[in-house]
Amino acid sequence: MRTLRRTTSGAALLALALSLGCGDSGGGGPSGAPPAEDAAAAQKANTAASTASLAAQASSDAVLDAGTNGATSSKASSGGAQAPSAPFNFQGTLSVVVDFDAPDASGQDAFPNVSGRLRVDASGSVTGDASSGDAVYAVQTSWLSDGIFTDPVCGAQATVAAGSGLSYSLSVSWLYVDSLNWSVQASSDFSASRTVTVTDDGETWTANGTVQRHAAWSIARAAGAWTISWSITGQRTIVVTDGTETHSVVIDVQALDRIFITVDGTTYGPYTVLQIRRWWLFHCEV
Repeated sequence: MRTLRRTTSGAALLALALSLGCGDSGGGGPSGAPPAEDAAAAQKANTAASTASLAAQASSDAVLDAGTNGATSSKASSGGAQAPSAPFNFQGTLSVVVDFDAPDASGQDAFPNVSGRLRVDASGSVTGDASSGDAVYAVQTSWLSDGIFTDPVCGAQATVAAGSGLSYSLSVSWLYVDSLNWSVQASSDFSASRTVTVTDDGETWTANGTVQRHAAWSIARAAGAWTISWSITGQRTIVVTDGTETHSVVIDVQALDRIFITVDGTTYGPYTVLQIRRWWLFHCEV
């Protein structure tokens, strides 16, 4: 088993993709700033649901990073420098530990809003060779410590207990010509139940529900130039309660720039990720 520094490909490259979608998609229910009570409920629900989304992306990045000998994380960690990469070497079984508290290869904090250590076990079928091929994995994650997630906008904090984990599928295809000419396509799917503790403004809440997510992305170099694309859809259905106050929240991600939020039966949207930061005061970790 290997212990990996946190890779930055998924988080940093997804942030780049999200920054491109900042227009109004039109249609749907009320938009703009919601009532404060609805925003507060959605902040807690989103923070709880993000524990699944972030864990899935970080563990997928770790599998790709191992199979490409670090090529898929080199753009974010080196600022796009023309660092050479070794031929790809995807294996049928893989066990790594993602340390969210270790710096990346450039010394930066790739996941400044996550703390803890996550074990990743992937097993499946691999066809092809170093030059081209396909892999289909069943991935199982398990927290070796408590996983602590902090929303960078509202400050709500979710804690996932040590020993809990996530199961999902991951598919990968690759083409390798040389260190400056290669491509990787990947997709992951999961549907997971979540029970986490959320702390917000000194109060403790329990969040229960389900998170569904489909992500497809590609990273490529051609003559050293990078091409990156993302597509994410999913839905989070979360109930948050402090024992006396209870709210039901659904966050429906139809596309990176078309997200609906329903709080206690009232639907708002569509929004982009940046509009959610502005009006709802949380980061929608899709």
